[in-house]
Amino acid sequence: MIQSAKQGKLGGTYGTKDTNKLRDALIHTLGIKHVRVLVIGSTNPWVEACVLEEGTNEIVTLEYGAIYSKHPQVKKMVPLEFRRYFMENKLEKCDAVVTFSSVEHSELERFGDMLNP
Repeated sequence: MIQSAKQGKLGGTYGTKDTNKLRDALIHTLGIKHVRVLVIGSTNPWVEACVLEEGTNEIVTLEYGAIYSKHPQVKKMVPLEFRRYFMENKLEKCDAVVTFSSVEHSELERFGDMLNP
């Protein structure tokens, strides 16, 4: 997926055009290289591929459903785990946050999450 992103051919969830718009935004964003990035909402790791393409050190993906990744730079968390680490002051800080069409859907009971408008 990272190689497809580099070639401008990664379809992602919303198609190649939108994936390339995200890539363009990441290219013009200062501070994404060599840092820890939080990716919010990603059942398909296309956003992670774009972020890795730009040279980040580590990604933490926050997603409602359990996800599986073999990539050594991608860690995963579900909201309950994220909240617990935060409340226990054990949540490691991230340097940047990347999301694409996820935050506006949160807490509306669409993805197994609780209703909390």
